[in-house]
Amino acid sequence: MKQLKLGPLLRKRREQSGVTLKEMSERSKLKRTIIQIIETGEFLNLPNPKHAKLLILEYTRALNLNGHELIERYKDELPTKKEVIETRHKSQNDAFQYLRKSLITLGAIILSLFVVWFILLQIGADGNLFTKKPIYDAVSSEGAIVKNQKEEVQSETNIEFVGLDGNTLVYNIETSEPISFSFHSKNTLINLTDNLNTGYVYDTISEGQYDINDDATELLFAVEDATSMNITINNIQLNPEDRSDKKTVFYQFNIERK
Repeated sequence: MKQLKLGPLLRKRREQSGVTLKEMSERSKLKRTIIQIIETGEFLNLPNPKHAKLLILEYTRALNLNGHELIERYKDELPTKKEVIETRHKSQNDAFQYLRKSLITLGAIILSLFVVWFILLQIGADGNLFTKKPIYDAVSSEGAIVKNQKEEVQSETNIEFVGLDGNTLVYNIETSEPISFSFHSKNTLINLTDNLNTGYVYDTISEGQYDINDDATELLFAVEDATSMNITINNIQLNPEDRSDKKTVFYQFNIERK
């Protein structure tokens, strides 16, 4: 008999256990769409194929299967680093083409508004509608002009917890500083990447500190066992209670530079 591939095998084991997709989603804390992708074996269709192993471990844990053994047996079916990079490049290229079209449209709108503004400016100048007025004319008791002093802007970092999407914790980071990302936990498999395809670490370790690319706008952090995980970003520690009782956790940090 021909051996089943990993995805169909997992589906067969789930159905033999009498577990529906809804029950599986509740047990594993994985979205139904993620479960369906895993069961088809099309791991490159996952939102982030690099997390395939962690997702399979969470799936198998819900069915009391030996996930590590299955991953080792079917490792040839899992996405390779080259395939993950090619998939991400294709996705980035599609996003770039969309952004390019959007920028062209926006540029045309801005140009149109500039032309209208220039015409109105000429009409106003010809009709002497605009006159120059001093912005600051406050005078002190000694007759000296009071100078407006600009307040010095202090650089800072703000982190906002947006919410939980399945097993993904979503945060917004607003900062004018370089981002320093550090974590401390018991020994576990972790994966830290950004939207520029920078791989900071993919290993089984207990702690680390990394300087994030200044051009990155999204940071992804996956943890196989987050029960003791503490994360600090620019000296701000995330609230461990955000992850609730979940073990395998995915963090998504959306970065906005001031």
